[in-house]
Amino acid sequence: MSRRPEKSPLDPPFSKGGKSNRKLIGGDVYLTKGTGSAPRLDLGFNVPDWKARQEGAFHRATFPGTAVLVGERWYEIVSVATSAGAPRRTYYDLREWDDTAVIRTAFELTPEACQALTQAHREREKRRKQAAAVALMPVFTGLLPAPDQKRLENAYGVSPVSATMISALVLLIASTIVIMLTFAYSQGMAFGEDRELIKRIVAWAPLAAYLLVESIVRIYAVKGNQPAGSLLLVLPIIIWRGLREAATPPDRQDTQVRVDTLGLRTARDRVRRLEGGPNDLEVISRMPKDHWTANVTGIEYQGEAYLLIERGVIDTDAGRRHRFLLAKPKHNVLFKSYVLYDPEEVREIYRQQRLTKSAMWAETFAFLWGLTDGATQERLAKLYKYDPDRWTTWTTIAGGVGGLALCGRGIYMMAGDYVHFVDGIAFFLGLFLTWEAAIRWSRLKDGQLTGSLAGLLLKPLAVRFLRWE
Repeated sequence: MSRRPEKSPLDPPFSKGGKSNRKLIGGDVYLTKGTGSAPRLDLGFNVPDWKARQEGAFHRATFPGTAVLVGERWYEIVSVATSAGAPRRTYYDLREWDDTAVIRTAFELTPEACQALTQAHREREKRRKQAAAVALMPVFTGLLPAPDQKRLENAYGVSPVSATMISALVLLIASTIVIMLTFAYSQGMAFGEDRELIKRIVAWAPLAAYLLVESIVRIYAVKGNQPAGSLLLVLPIIIWRGLREAATPPDRQDTQVRVDTLGLRTARDRVRRLEGGPNDLEVISRMPKDHWTANVTGIEYQGEAYLLIERGVIDTDAGRRHRFLLAKPKHNVLFKSYVLYDPEEVREIYRQQRLTKSAMWAETFAFLWGLTDGATQERLAKLYKYDPDRWTTWTTIAGGVGGLALCGRGIYMMAGDYVHFVDGIAFFLGLFLTWEAAIRWSRLKDGQLTGSLAGLLLKPLAVRFLRWE
């Protein structure tokens, strides 16, 4: 605890004869006068991390309020109030900090810190409004690729499982109506003056049949608490992203640091102590450390705790690199988050980034991997959110239904007057698919995952997603 100066920075606004009783610190944070002569903070928003003092009782200890450093004096938040009028203001009444209490959570009210608090509030409000807009469009968000739905959940708290279920039910109902109208139209039912409209709707029957099957599959995926997009939207998004990435010049794919794939697999951060301060560290890394938050995250290195105080990008002989400046905290700090730092963590960060990018493809086309052999599926399950039992079951059922359909078509054609060579091939292909599905189903009941013959063609593609094991 620093020695209190003879004169407080709070004195000028409250001095007798002063021209103002409200002093701007920064952003939308003002210092004013509260009850009696006690100071008060006047904010245009509420700060979630600021807590008022809780007095103790016979069964509960006293919890001091959040410590606030204004100028060179420490104060404690003793009460919080909200104005009744509009726009609403939040008032935090302060009193001088009791030197016998331990400061656990502290905020230094500099103009920069107040501006940061205001900006953080505006960003929270922006995310809240965006989340409200996204929550009103579950039919559309439920059609997106599963990784995109999960990103919306992380950003706005919108449930991807609910969005998938709602969009699947809407498409299931719509496609069922179209198929029923198509059946009625094919039976010669008269629709009167609406017949032309029904005729246009019937033209969409093939698409409705596909959406009916896809919606049932997506609803089944929801039972496993997993979101699933519609292939009609997922496929164009993936193609567009792939073309965009391919069309982006290499020097613009990363505006800060060009990533060297081979080097990142064996990379190591460079750490050195700065001459000006024995407790300061400089970290030079190939990758940005998004999990480090300035003045918030505690970073432990060689048994010592540090705070990130500065980050940037510099040019080195090896190319552009990320630079981080760490320093030991000057006061006892209760960190909001804490990490153990290893100079070789850049390798794992790169691996996790590649896994996240690969998951968009691996999890979106999970149905295809159900055709591969059991060992490949189990390896995919360890890396991604992939259920081998579920997708083996679905591919087995699909193979059996397809085989029976081909067999039935072949028998129907052979019973007619004209039989083409292709019909015979389709019949025997149907027999093979039915036989293969029966074997796979029997082994699946015994707990054994068995791939399809078609899985031999898909395995090389699946192996590409396993290179980040």
